[in-house]
Amino acid sequence: MLFARHLQILLLLLIGAALAACSAPSDLEVAEEFSAAFVEGDVDALESLSTDLAALGTIPWRAQFLSALDLEAESSTCLGLETQITCTIVGHNARTKLLYPDYTVKRSLHLTIEDGVVTRGSFEFASPEIPLDAFNLWAAANRPDVLEGPCADIDGTSDPAVCAAAVLEVAGEYLAATGG
Repeated sequence: MLFARHLQILLLLLIGAALAACSAPSDLEVAEEFSAAFVEGDVDALESLSTDLAALGTIPWRAQFLSALDLEAESSTCLGLETQITCTIVGHNARTKLLYPDYTVKRSLHLTIEDGVVTRGSFEFASPEIPLDAFNLWAAANRPDVLEGPCADIDGTSDPAVCAAAVLEVAGEYLAATGG
């Protein structure tokens, strides 16, 4: 009788653990939710999905910057093994539409997820075929005030929306000066 009671308690514990495991989001689901928050520029959601915004590097700033540039994601795919997941976001924003309308831009979020939260993250511009160097060099030579002013610190002290507006202004000047 005592054995049967212990067996019954053990089964209840196992069922409870299985139900709890089913209700907890997987690391991949956390990454997908994080990627969606990035696309929306929702820093509050990024913070709620992470242990520390500082551990995310420039991701929160870039999320707000790209949101201010009207990021339009055509797709977002998250893949990974265990706790290391990379989300690749493909799409356009106002700057890339203006400067490089024939290109699709890829950005990657490299995430470490532990216990259902993002513990580390980094951002990567993953479109080497887009010739941003020419624009960046022109901007540095002709509009250093933007790089030294509203876009000086992408680690958190500059306002992403102000920087985005300045970048769009400089992109227009670049197209006018270089003939597109």
